[in-house]
Amino acid sequence: MLRIKNIVERLKIFKRNKIPIEIKTLAITTYIQTSSIRRIARIIFRINVLKSLN
Repeated sequence: MLRIKNIVERLKIFKRNKIPIEIKTLAITTYIQTSSIRRIARIIFRINVLKSLN
Protein backbone atom coordinates (compact mmCIF):
# COMPACT_ATOMS: atom_id res chain seq x y z
CA MET A 1 0.00 0.00 0.00
CA LEU A 2 1.26 3.47 -0.87
CA ARG A 3 1.94 5.93 1.87
CA ILE A 4 -0.10 9.12 1.91
CA LYS A 5 3.01 11.16 1.13
CA ASN A 6 3.62 9.14 -2.04
CA ILE A 7 -0.01 9.51 -3.10
CA VAL A 8 0.09 13.28 -2.60
CA GLU A 9 3.35 13.53 -4.56
CA ARG A 10 1.97 11.44 -7.43
CA LEU A 11 -1.27 13.43 -7.66
CA LYS A 12 0.64 16.74 -7.58
CA ILE A 13 -2.07 18.35 -5.45
CA PHE A 14 0.08 21.21 -4.21
CA LYS A 15 1.42 23.68 -6.76
CA ARG A 16 3.88 25.56 -4.54
CA ASN A 17 6.51 24.10 -2.23
CA LYS A 18 6.83 26.75 0.49
CA ILE A 19 5.82 24.21 3.14
CA PRO A 20 7.47 20.76 3.19
CA ILE A 21 5.37 17.86 1.86
CA GLU A 22 5.66 16.08 5.21
CA ILE A 23 3.86 18.90 7.00
CA LYS A 24 1.20 19.05 4.31
CA THR A 25 0.51 15.31 4.57
CA LEU A 26 0.41 15.61 8.37
CA ALA A 27 -2.21 18.32 7.97
CA ILE A 28 -4.25 16.13 5.63
CA THR A 29 -4.18 13.10 7.92
CA THR A 30 -4.92 15.22 11.00
CA TYR A 31 -7.87 16.82 9.22
CA ILE A 32 -9.24 13.42 8.26
CA GLN A 33 -8.95 12.26 11.86
CA THR A 34 -10.24 15.38 13.62
CA SER A 35 -12.10 17.39 10.95
CA SER A 36 -11.13 20.70 12.57
CA ILE A 37 -9.24 23.27 10.53
CA ARG A 38 -8.54 25.46 13.57
CA ARG A 39 -7.03 22.53 15.48
CA ILE A 40 -4.86 21.64 12.50
CA ALA A 41 -3.70 25.25 12.12
CA ARG A 42 -2.57 25.24 15.77
CA ILE A 43 -0.68 21.97 15.33
CA ILE A 44 1.05 23.10 12.13
CA PHE A 45 1.94 26.46 13.70
CA ARG A 46 3.54 24.70 16.69
CA ILE A 47 5.52 22.38 14.41
CA ASN A 48 6.85 25.33 12.41
CA VAL A 49 7.77 27.22 15.60
CA LEU A 50 9.65 24.20 16.96
CA LYS A 51 11.50 23.75 13.66
CA SER A 52 12.52 27.41 13.63
CA LEU A 53 13.94 27.09 17.16
CA ASN A 54 16.29 24.28 16.11
